[in-house]
Parts: sequence; C-alpha cells; structure tokens
Amino acid sequence: MARDAKPSKESTSAQQESSSGSPMDGPLDAAIQVQATEAKAAYERINSVGFDAAGRPKNVAFEYQRDGKTVSIIVPILVIVPIPYIQVDTVTIDFLANISASSQQPAGLPCPECGKLIEFRIEDLLRRSFFRCKNCGLELTLNRAQSKESLEALGKLQGAIETLNAIKSKYKENPDGK
Repeated sequence: MARDAKPSKESTSAQQESSSGSPMDGPLDAAIQVQATEAKAAYERINSVGFDAAGRPKNVAFEYQRDGKTVSIIVPILVIVPIPYIQVDTVTIDFLANISASSQQPAGLPCPECGKLIEFRIEDLLRRSFFRCKNCGLELTLNRAQSKESLEALGKLQGAIETLNAIKSKYKENPDGK
C-alpha cells in the first residue's frame, strides 16, 4: 500500500503553532529535528543489522543437546538483540538537551526447555560461543559459521554504540561543548 507523503493537518498545524516567534521555538524545533533524525537512523540501523540486501531477516543459529541429539534453533537477530536508539528526554529552558540511549526490551531468547529468558548482550554474542540458562542449566552453542552475517552486522552496531557512549561521556564531562 502506498504511503501518503503529505504532512497531516495535525502535524502542519503543530508546525505553524511552533513557529509563533517564541524564544523557545529554535531549541524545541532542534529537539524535534534531532528526534526525527534519530528515528530515521534507528530505522536504518534496524535494516542494516536485521536484514540482508534482499530484505530477508539475518539470523543467529544456536544448538543444544536434548535426549542425546543436537537440536538447532535459528532466530532472527532482531528478536534477541534490541536496537538502541537516541531519545531526547528533556529540553530545559537554558537549552540543554538530555540525550539518552535506550532500548525497550531485555535482550535475549526464551529458553527452549523452560521458557525463561536467556539474556544476551551484543558483546556476549560477539565474544562468546556458549550461553547457559540460569533457570534450568540448558547450554546453547552459538553456530558462528551459520550466524556470520548477523554477527558482522552486530559488530558494526557495537562500534556505533561505543561511539555514541564516547560522545555521551564527553558531553557529561563538558556540557557546554567547549
């Protein structure tokens, strides 16, 4: 279904109202622009991490033992690793913006045996090969060969997160940007 590219009446009137000449219009417009830019960047991160060039989901493969047999689980990477995004939480009168990276869900995969969440961090997926359920002790083995494309995308995402954290640290040390 084609998407209507025209702005809605609500967004057009909200834009007109925000252009009333108030001294806060500039910072508020900037905060809105930052949020819109980050929404687009988050969409692009989701696409680059979660999907291949043909639009198919990138997967991570795990194996575990059940009754002496090896069982394989193939899971889309976006199911187990939340994609961080930047959100403008507050804008103060002195025009400082509080920026925080956040994710909406804990990262992980439900244990195929007991259903409890086996938590993963991106760093864990990049460095470890075994993951154990804290509830029932089931051990999942990451099939690195079958998960190569997803792990490469996660490596790029991890680099972007580290860059964002460095910027945040620099901002916290010197909020004036000087």
